[in-house]
Amino acid sequence: MKFAAFILCATAAAGVSSVSGQELRPAPVQPPPSAAPKPQRPSQRVELLKPTPTRPVSIPVNAPEVKRELGKWRIQYAYEDRQNSLVITDVRFFSPQEGVALGGIVEESRIKGVFLRTRDGGITWQQVPLGRPGESMFFLDPSTGWAVGEGALWFTQEGGAVWTKRRAPKGLMRVHFLDAERGFGIGQGKTLHRTSDGGKTWSPVPETLKVELNDENTVLWAISFPSPKNGLVAGSSRREPRRRLPSWMEPEDAALRREVPSTLVAYETSDGGATWSAQIKSVFGRVMKISSRGMGALLLMDFPLAFPFPSEVLFINFRTGESQPIFRRANRLVTDMAITPGGTVYLAAIEPATVLRDAPIPGKLKVLRSEDLREWVEMDIDYRADANRAVISAVDENNIWIATDLGMVLKLEQPRKDK
Repeated sequence: MKFAAFILCATAAAGVSSVSGQELRPAPVQPPPSAAPKPQRPSQRVELLKPTPTRPVSIPVNAPEVKRELGKWRIQYAYEDRQNSLVITDVRFFSPQEGVALGGIVEESRIKGVFLRTRDGGITWQQVPLGRPGESMFFLDPSTGWAVGEGALWFTQEGGAVWTKRRAPKGLMRVHFLDAERGFGIGQGKTLHRTSDGGKTWSPVPETLKVELNDENTVLWAISFPSPKNGLVAGSSRREPRRRLPSWMEPEDAALRREVPSTLVAYETSDGGATWSAQIKSVFGRVMKISSRGMGALLLMDFPLAFPFPSEVLFINFRTGESQPIFRRANRLVTDMAITPGGTVYLAAIEPATVLRDAPIPGKLKVLRSEDLREWVEMDIDYRADANRAVISAVDENNIWIATDLGMVLKLEQPRKDK
C-alpha cells in the first residue's frame, strides 16, 4: 500500500486547488441563501477506525460553521507568575486523570526546559526540570517515554519523575518508537535516523542519504505509523529568503511575500522500518502532522507565507486512494488535531490577530469539531483563551484537553443531560 504516494497526491491536489482558488467540486457544502436548497442525503459518519470509503467534498474557504450545543472548553489550569511565563509545546493524556506536558519556563532572557505531570486530570501540575526547552515527546505508556528539546534527547521509565539524557542525532526534533528499543528520529536535514537500543545510539537510514536534497534547506516535520509495519515520514525542502528583520517590523514588505512551491519529501516503510523508499514532489505548503487511525489519515498542512488560508487539513482514505481537503478557512490557523477512539475529529486553531504570521501577538483560541469530516462545528470556549499555538490530546469522547503556548490547559466540559 503506497502511503507516501497518497500523501503526494493529496498535497499536490491541495496545491492546485489553492492556486486556482477553486474547490474539488463546483457545488459548495451549503447552498447560498438566494438559491433554493437541494435535497440532502443523511449525514454519513466517516469511521477512521474502519476502511470506510468517503465521498468527494468541497470546502469553501469561509464556510459557515454550524452552531450546536456540544459542551464548552473551560480553563482548567493557568500558569500564574508575574515574573515568568510557561510555554507548553506538547501534551499527552493517558487516562481521565493522568497526563503529561512538555515545554519551557521563560525567565527574563532565557528559557528553562520543564516537564509537567498531572494526576488529577489537569487541575494541578508537578514540574520536573529539563536541561533545555522541550519541543516534543513520545510515550509508549504512562511510564516509558522520550522527550526532545533543542537537539537533546531524554529518556524516562518513571513517568517523567526522573530523566536520563541520551545521545541525539544532529538536528533532532521528534521521535517515534515502535517498542522500548526500536525507534526513529526526524528533524533538521533530509536524513531519517533509527535506533535499536532505546535511543542510546542512532544510525542514519541509508535510503534517505541518497535523496538529492540540500540538508540545510530540508526539515522532516511529521512521522506516523498507521500500523506496526507501515510507516510514514513527511518533510519539506525550501530555500528561505534572507530577511533583515521579522515581518512584523516591515509589514509592507511582508505583505508582498507570496507562498511558493517547495519540495515535499515522503519516506515510506512497509516492513516496520527495516527498509524505506523515498518520493519527492513540488507542492505548496508543508506537512506538519500526520494523524492516522485504521485505514484513514489526516494531514495538517501549513503555509508560512501569504496565502488564501494559513493552513489546511486533508483526509486520505488508504483503502480507496481518495484524498481531499476537508477544512481550510482564511481566518483559522490550525495548529493541531486529534481523532477520538469513536472517530470524531477535533481541530485546535488560532484566529490570527494580524495577517503577519510571525507577529508576536496572540490570537483567540478556537476549536472545531466534526463527526463526518464535512460539517464543522465551532465550539464554545472561554473568552480568555489566547494563544499563538495550541496542542490537543484526546483519551476518549468525554476526556479531551488543549494546552497552549501561553501556559493554559483547557478541558472540554460536556453539556449537562436533562434528567
